[in-house]
Amino acid sequence: ELPIVKSMLIEWAKNKAYGEIYDNDAYQSWVRKDYTKLEEVIDKAKRITDISNSGIRFFDNIDLLFKKDETEKLTTGFKMLDVYINCGGPSKGDVFVWMGPTGRGKSVLLVHNGKTSMEKGLKVLHITLEMTAEKTMERYMGSITEEKISTKHDRREAIEQKLLKAKSSTNGDLIVASYPPDEISVDTIRQLIDYQKRTHNWKPDVLIVDYIE
Repeated sequence: ELPIVKSMLIEWAKNKAYGEIYDNDAYQSWVRKDYTKLEEVIDKAKRITDISNSGIRFFDNIDLLFKKDETEKLTTGFKMLDVYINCGGPSKGDVFVWMGPTGRGKSVLLVHNGKTSMEKGLKVLHITLEMTAEKTMERYMGSITEEKISTKHDRREAIEQKLLKAKSSTNGDLIVASYPPDEISVDTIRQLIDYQKRTHNWKPDVLIVDYIE
């Protein structure tokens, strides 16, 4: 398939280009402390990339400005806010950032955001860097059932019934994962998504990271 071939060719070309740093001319330049040659090698290697998306010529594509918007809208979790955000809520590919001081409820708000996305039939991957996955799941339980977390043991049967009803009423799904903030990177998240796709044929529609720093 073309994307796979393209990716392999680009990777091969980058390896060859960066490998020129180790040839004799580059080595002699390093010995002489003449870094011009090394800078040229690195600059040429950095230019090797996929530019299949080369832009749109504005005046040749005016019709695109009047094309009906058929973008699938997601949700912020709040209907009134969706009206003001992107004419109906965030779209796939958007990055939506909640900002506020410490202790004002951003984490609870993100749980509500995830719950509402599930109710719309979306797959949600919620990554928490602040608390355990179990504590975050408790908050989802409270948001879905509108039951107090503190009474979950006394109200277990009623809560389980509400959760089963919520599960049966939507095609949405939720995975919660927790990581220490100093042990995670974008690559960790990418690998987690790839693992879920490869092993469970599961790909998130919505990714929540609490919190981005």
